[in-house]
Amino acid sequence: MEEAELRSYSINKERELNDELGAARKVLIEGMQRGLLGAPTNIGLKRLGQIDSKPFEDACRERFPPEKAESQAAALTSLWMQQLSDPGWYPIKMIEVSESLQEVIDEQDEKLQKLRQEFGEEPYKAVVTALMEINEHNASGRYTVTEIWNFRENRKASLKEVIEDIMGKIERGDLSDIMGRITRADTGSGSV
Repeated sequence: MEEAELRSYSINKERELNDELGAARKVLIEGMQRGLLGAPTNIGLKRLGQIDSKPFEDACRERFPPEKAESQAAALTSLWMQQLSDPGWYPIKMIEVSESLQEVIDEQDEKLQKLRQEFGEEPYKAVVTALMEINEHNASGRYTVTEIWNFRENRKASLKEVIEDIMGKIERGDLSDIMGRITRADTGSGSV
């Protein structure tokens, strides 16, 4: 094989393997969403790019009367989720760190500055965290994505970790109730 053919073969093989891994992750996510893999442990699903509403709730409790705080927090969270999905708003800049480019939040962005001034550091951090997650995991779409997450280490879980988690649940008998429901559904004697 010539070098160009070998390179093309390697690229195609890598693409096939990535597609297969992506399909496996998708099946696992669907199973977890349906509750087929038991209660979440250190491995579970996370909506990347979803703003944590708790900082907004806390800030609104300090700013508004109790009867308005919850609705104000929900409205603010929703408003900022819309802002995150706006492709025209991009408060991220590139800086050079150790001879490589790195994406960071533009601290001079007017909208983020206003959020920080009006509602404090925690709502600001919640928006920045969601923005960086979207930018890292779905920059072109600017919408939330569900990912299998290692909550202990606060990162995307590997397939090996997911399989180890499932095997641990099987060994402990944590999935016996679920397996029983699936078996009954397959034989027509129950429902999932």
